[in-house]
Amino acid sequence: MSMRTEKVAEQLLGFLGAEVRGLRDSRAILITLTDVSLSKDLKRAHVFWTKMPDAPSEDGKLSFPKPDEIKSIGEMLLDSKKYLKKRIADSLKLRYVPDLVFTYDESLERASRLDSLLAEAKK
Repeated sequence: MSMRTEKVAEQLLGFLGAEVRGLRDSRAILITLTDVSLSKDLKRAHVFWTKMPDAPSEDGKLSFPKPDEIKSIGEMLLDSKKYLKKRIADSLKLRYVPDLVFTYDESLERASRLDSLLAEAKK
């Protein structure tokens, strides 16, 4: 990734993070944007998001979102895409406003599973 692409990706991540938290949807408060990956021509931005897990259960395992909750939040983000692109156009000095593609980031969930497997293996 070129320096320009990295700089724009970081700028988009910070800006979109604040804008998503400001959406008038209760689900938006629970979302954390984890990464933005831009195409070389800066016309497409893959925005990765996650929902922080609920409090650990009695057995100490974290409760991650169910598929229907992931789908619901993904639809909310998709519905907000036009608004977010307008905010990018108004606020950031970019030649092109990238098309936003929202993708659930499973890395936190995978890391948690790996940690629990390693903890079980130690027992």
